[in-house]
Amino acid sequence: MKNIVLAVLVILLISCSSRPLLSNQQWQAEVAAKVSQWQLETVDSITAFSLSSWSSLGEKYLILRTNPFTPYLIELNARCPGLSFANAILTNQFSSTSLSAKFDSIAIPGDAGLSCQISKIYPLTREQDKELVGLDSPIDTDASPDVDANSVSNP
Repeated sequence: MKNIVLAVLVILLISCSSRPLLSNQQWQAEVAAKVSQWQLETVDSITAFSLSSWSSLGEKYLILRTNPFTPYLIELNARCPGLSFANAILTNQFSSTSLSAKFDSIAIPGDAGLSCQISKIYPLTREQDKELVGLDSPIDTDASPDVDANSVSNP
């Protein structure tokens, strides 16, 4: 039994070491480079906002999806510690039907009231969404946490 556990640990170590990890600064630079390369334009808000799923892109960016076909890249004003490893998020919205840059924020449940203000919102295509989630990062972005009704807060 010890040999099996040891073999599994060795395989996991090898597979983890074969994928280069980026620092948070490098990760942010990669995302910012894609925004520039794709010449993404910001929007002030997402109307008829209803959160379907999300993916963390480090501590300063995340992708919110209002349905499987409508992703948005969200840039936060500053680092949001814990976002990389969060299992759920809350949206703090001024209006219950829209999500607005500069007015609304993202929070991580259980993080003592830490709220991370939304700086910019960029509409994405599905292909851009997949490419951003596929970038090497300091976290495992292969699994996008789904958000259920308990994970979204509309004050």
